[in-house]
Amino acid sequence: MFRSFVAGLPDHGDLVAVVGALDRPLGRRELASRVGMPAGRLAGLLNLLEAAGAVRLRRQVEPAGVAPAEAADRAVELARQHRSVERSRVEMMRRYAEMTDCRRRFLLRYFGEAVSQACGACDNCDAGRSRPDVPTGLFSPGERVEHHQWGPGLVLEAEADRLTVLFDDYGYRELATQVVSGKHLLAPEGGAG
Repeated sequence: MFRSFVAGLPDHGDLVAVVGALDRPLGRRELASRVGMPAGRLAGLLNLLEAAGAVRLRRQVEPAGVAPAEAADRAVELARQHRSVERSRVEMMRRYAEMTDCRRRFLLRYFGEAVSQACGACDNCDAGRSRPDVPTGLFSPGERVEHHQWGPGLVLEAEADRLTVLFDDYGYRELATQVVSGKHLLAPEGGAG
């Protein structure tokens, strides 16, 4: 949906202009003409504005009663969150390509399944590089946690030196266990942090 904004954030002024031009429901061509924007660029901004609750896309583009500056702020923040999630996904795939641990266990955890045993059949297991899980004493794979800034998430990996958590709204984050325990960054979901 926001693929065109992964590299860079949308222009705040363009978003304000689009919402500001909607004094009534308009067709996409008329709206593109009013804001002086190519149809492809407008389509991307409209999709983002719809996801932010600032417009409704039907046969015509309808205003949703959100002030232009507020609509632009919401849309930029949504694009920023999406970009963060996309970057974290790329980082996780880089880790997969470079890893020396069990690939099956990594993939199952990536998709939210808590698995502790190595498969014994992937290239890393065949080569004897996979390692057993080492309990961190903090959180276990599959456990739901909450971070004061990133909100709820799922622990995917728990190693002696780091935790990998998939946060619902912010994507994957690797956290040093020493920092997590020292600063009490995570709590069981629904618990006090």
